[in-house]
Amino acid sequence: MDSDDELTIPDWSTPPAEAVQPSRPTLIELPKPTELPRPLELEPPVEFPPIAAPHDVPIDVLDAVIRDTEVALAVTPMAVDRVVSTAVPTISAVKLNRTLAGPLGPIPVLHDVSLDLAPGDLLVVRGSSGAGATTLLQCLAGFDTPDSGKIFVNGEEMGTWSEADRARFRAASAGFIPQGHELVDDLNARDNVALPLLAAGWNAKAAQTEATRQLERFALQDRLFFFPSQLSYSERARVAVARALAGDPFVVWADDPTAGLDDDHSALVIHSLVEHHQRGATVLVISRDQRFVVTTARVAKLDAGRLEVLDLGSLAWGNSGEHV
Repeated sequence: MDSDDELTIPDWSTPPAEAVQPSRPTLIELPKPTELPRPLELEPPVEFPPIAAPHDVPIDVLDAVIRDTEVALAVTPMAVDRVVSTAVPTISAVKLNRTLAGPLGPIPVLHDVSLDLAPGDLLVVRGSSGAGATTLLQCLAGFDTPDSGKIFVNGEEMGTWSEADRARFRAASAGFIPQGHELVDDLNARDNVALPLLAAGWNAKAAQTEATRQLERFALQDRLFFFPSQLSYSERARVAVARALAGDPFVVWADDPTAGLDDDHSALVIHSLVEHHQRGATVLVISRDQRFVVTTARVAKLDAGRLEVLDLGSLAWGNSGEHV
């Protein structure tokens, strides 16, 4: 091998020269994007708690509901099952007398009142304010007790029933429309209507479905989750009627259900109650609204605590709808 061809062995003891680092490219500052408007901060939707079944509600709450709203709730099974009707019952009252306490002494309200309600009857009781019609209705419905006289349901004397028996009968067989509507302030419209159904043993889903159906009948589909304080007078009145008709009860007690309503809503309430009667239910209405007088109705007049059944052919009406 020639000397020129000799391999040159590098001297590894000398560190190699540092490689030249490539220069970094200059970053171009892009303009900042236009800031988008912040999304609206919406309040979280109000969550409506599911309505509690009766056995989930504290007993003291149920007692308050019974006392303050006159909604018949039974928290325990009835001792006597025969009290609950499986068909439209026959109801009769025999010589009812009731005296209420007044500021100047006792006030006689009912005097020897007797009447018979056959299954499917529609009875309209008329009378001036203070004539005793509301007291009569509350006695027949079992909310009040006459001083003397007897009330029979299918031959069973109501006076022998316990309060739980009466509540169970109302919950299972009857609907009640009180003058003051008596809605539960802490429940929305749907759950106010569902409440008596739960007391009658309906499950929560079925009760709420039926309550929704009834409220839709009275043009309240947009008020399902409104509380009584958020409803107008007319809306509260219609919620009370829907509550009474929910579950298609055999008997409906209605205390001046069209009071304070305009013509359109009054006609809706009257039509619903008359239709319920025409389907076979017994309906007793306290009212001076002449539109309740239909060919299928019996009319009675309560004056000074005495009840008189009137002949429709002899009735005359004034412009205000009062019997004259």
